[in-house]
Amino acid sequence: MMFRRKKKKIEEEIIEDSEVIKAEEKVEETPQSEENLQNEETADTVELEQEVITDNEEVVTEEEQKEENELPDIETSIAISKDLMDEKGIDVVKVEQENTVVEDGTIEIKTRISTKNYDEAVVKLINEVKIFSDEDADLGIQPKRRIWPIILIIIILLGLAGGLYYYFYIYEDNNVKSEKTQEEEEQKDKIIYRYEEQEDAIIFYGDNEVIDTYECDECKAYSLGTYEYFSTNPTLLAIQQDKEIFLYDYTLKQVVSDKYSQLKNLKSDDKTVAFIVTNKEGLSGVIDIHGKVIVPLEYDELGYSKSAGEVSDYSYEENMITASKDGYWGIINFNGEEVIPFEYEDIYYNGHDAVVVCVEGLWYLNDLNNKRLIETGYDIIIPVNSYVFASTNNIFYVLNYKGESIITKEVPTYLNTFRSRENPLTPAFKIEEEGTIVKIYIMSTDTTYDEYKFNTVNGELTEIIQ
Repeated sequence: MMFRRKKKKIEEEIIEDSEVIKAEEKVEETPQSEENLQNEETADTVELEQEVITDNEEVVTEEEQKEENELPDIETSIAISKDLMDEKGIDVVKVEQENTVVEDGTIEIKTRISTKNYDEAVVKLINEVKIFSDEDADLGIQPKRRIWPIILIIIILLGLAGGLYYYFYIYEDNNVKSEKTQEEEEQKDKIIYRYEEQEDAIIFYGDNEVIDTYECDECKAYSLGTYEYFSTNPTLLAIQQDKEIFLYDYTLKQVVSDKYSQLKNLKSDDKTVAFIVTNKEGLSGVIDIHGKVIVPLEYDELGYSKSAGEVSDYSYEENMITASKDGYWGIINFNGEEVIPFEYEDIYYNGHDAVVVCVEGLWYLNDLNNKRLIETGYDIIIPVNSYVFASTNNIFYVLNYKGESIITKEVPTYLNTFRSRENPLTPAFKIEEEGTIVKIYIMSTDTTYDEYKFNTVNGELTEIIQ
C-alpha cells in the first residue's frame, strides 16, 4: 500500500508539471484578459484546496510517516530513477500528448509521462536502487522466489525432526535392547542350571530354584554313546520321549525342533554348533543349534565313512562334511550344496587340504576340487598338514602331497584297515597333533598300539619305547 501511495504521488507530481507546461502554452497561444487570469487564479486556488483536502483524508500511520520521511526528495528520486533506467538500457519512459478543444475555443494540451513495461522497471528500481523496501512493496511479482526459502527451511526442519526421532526412538531403543540381550546372556552364564529326571517330568533348576517343569510320560535326557546334549547357553536339553528325540528350551519353555529318531552333535572348538538328525525313514540332515533345518533330510549317511563308523569326517570351519546318497559317497557343505560329487565307494575327510577317496578297495588322495594328487592306491591314507601318512602291504609311509616317500617302515598287519578287525568301532590308526609334532598310534595287537612321534619340520619319525 505504501508503494502505491508513493507511486501515486510521483505520478501526481509529474501531472502537476504537465499542468504547468499546459498553462504556459495557453498563455503563449491565446491572449487572456485580466478577468480570465483572475478566474484561472481562482480555479488554481480551488484545485489547491481540493488537493489539501485529499491529502488530509489519507490516514498515515506514524511508522509509514517515519519511513516516508527517510525517502529521498521526490524530484531527486525521479531524476535518479530516470538516470538509472537510461543506464540499464530499458526503454521505460515516454511522453504522450493529448490535445483537447475547450469551450472557449482554446486548445488544451495534456502531457503525460508514462513508462513502458512498468512492472519490470519498478522491480529493477527496487532491487537496484532500494528506494522502496521489499517489506513495504506488495508487488505480487515472482512469488516463487519467496516460497522456495520457506520450503527449504521446512525440509531442513523435517530432516532434523526425523533424525532426532530415529536417534531417540529407534537407534537408542535398539541399543537398549542389544544391551539388555547382552546382559541377559551374561546373566545366564552366571546362573547355575541343572535338570532332574522324574517318572513323569523333567525338572529344570536355576540356582536351585525351579524355573520350568516339562511333564511327560517316561521321558528322559537323550544320550547315545557320547552324544548326550545339555547346554546352558543356549539353554537346551535333548529329550527322548518314546522313540522321538527333540530339542527343548527350558527358559523359553517350549520345544524348538522337529522330532527325530536320532541326533548327533557336530562340534567346533569342542563346542556343539549343530546336529546331525535322522528321521523315521532313515534319512539324515543337519539342524542348527536352535533347531532350524540347514541341510535337508535326504542323505543316507552324514559325517563319517564306512571305515570310520562315527561322526568325525567333517569340518565346520571349512564348511565341509562327508555324505552318502544312493550308495555313493561325496562331500557337501552346511548349506546342502555339493562339493565333491557322489561317485566314490567311500570317502574320508579330516579337515585338512585334501580328501581321501576309495576306488575299487584302494585309497587315493584328491584335492578339494576333486583333482587327483597321489595316483598310487594304498590300504590307508591320512593327510596331516603338508604330510600324508599311508600304509600298504604292512609298510608304513610318510609321503608328501606329490606322493613322494619320505619315510618307510614295516608295521603290524592290523594297519591294513582303518578299523580293528575284532571291533569295528576301534580305530587301527590314530594321530594326535601337537604343534609341529604329530603323535602316531599304530595298532600292534587287537588291544595295544605302537607309538611314534613325527617331526613335521625336519621329517624325523621316532618310535616311542615304553
